[in-house]
Amino acid sequence: MSYLNVYRQRLQASGNNATDGIVNSSKQTIKNNFSNSLFSETVLIDAVEYEVIVTQEKKSEDKKILLKPDTQIYVGSVVKIKNSHYLTMDFLGEGINEIYPTASLKLCNSSLPIVSNKTRDLLRDENGNPVLDDDGRPQYVETGGETIPEPCIVENKVSTGKDNEQLPLPEGRINVTLKYQVSDSLKVNSEFILYGNTYKILDIDMTKVIGDKGIILLNAERVVSS
Repeated sequence: MSYLNVYRQRLQASGNNATDGIVNSSKQTIKNNFSNSLFSETVLIDAVEYEVIVTQEKKSEDKKILLKPDTQIYVGSVVKIKNSHYLTMDFLGEGINEIYPTASLKLCNSSLPIVSNKTRDLLRDENGNPVLDDDGRPQYVETGGETIPEPCIVENKVSTGKDNEQLPLPEGRINVTLKYQVSDSLKVNSEFILYGNTYKILDIDMTKVIGDKGIILLNAERVVSS
């Protein structure tokens, strides 16, 4: 058997064909080298620890992270690097990016108080049977209703045109970008307090939400006391 055939067989041992073998071998090499890299660090992504390599972009508030092969995160994932929170604005994890999954991050400069929706669940015992009261009626337990500070990006300017020119929003208006989630706090005409001012949500842009993942943009107006 030729050396070439032996080489092909070794590659195929890692996959269905030679190409799969090369890809899987490359993934394993990168995974092995990740922990030995001087530039790798542990961050929290949606409260779960990941080992990544962080790179700084041109603007101080923008970063990119390189993740281990086959790692899957989502647009809208909140990344905690040291003491700062970042919002995932883009994620590339298909094709060549299966080997080099990459996420683009933007610094969160504030947090939005969001009240989690209350849910009413049937109370069950350790065997999974419904718990009944003295009259034989099922018992329920309510969860949720807590106020949670959600990391977000607050801006009073908007980028327009091919030169990415920054134009100011009308006086008293702000845009708030955050991870998509379902809450009564995130509805048109709902109000929230930010920077000591009360704002009312005028519009919600959900064009960057796919399924239950993504980011939303709130356009809000400061409420003027009468």
